[in-house]
Amino acid sequence: MKQKLLFLILALSLSTANAQQPGNLNFINDLAEKGAATFGDAVTFFMLIDNKRPDGFNKNLAVLNGSKITTGITAGEASVLTRGTLSLMIARRLDLKDSLFYAMTGASRYAFRACVAADIMDINASEWDTLSGEELIEIMAIVSEKLEAAQ
Repeated sequence: MKQKLLFLILALSLSTANAQQPGNLNFINDLAEKGAATFGDAVTFFMLIDNKRPDGFNKNLAVLNGSKITTGITAGEASVLTRGTLSLMIARRLDLKDSLFYAMTGASRYAFRACVAADIMDINASEWDTLSGEELIEIMAIVSEKLEAAQ
């Protein structure tokens, strides 16, 4: 039930045309079942929330590198996703200014703290924690809402 609710929230927060594409719906459904999300999942998800059509990991990564979302992140497609890596991507995408140390260093440790301050991440977690697919969906639903509110 919780997964269906999360899926509904996410589907509503993504653009109608993009969310209704069968491949995107399958991606989200499959992700909800994953015990461990990967960097590749996060890359695909960022493409979706920016209303860009995912087109394979390397092409998606090039697009996100161009937006400076993934610049300098050396994780591979199948690398297990940590809260720190995801926080860095989120902080760059949302241009978070909630941490002076993040603004000064651009480090994932402080990006995580900026995400905590922005009510995106849980304060009781660590930047080294790995994320399940369901957790990635929950976090990206919050990011999507923040992007929508900013427009």
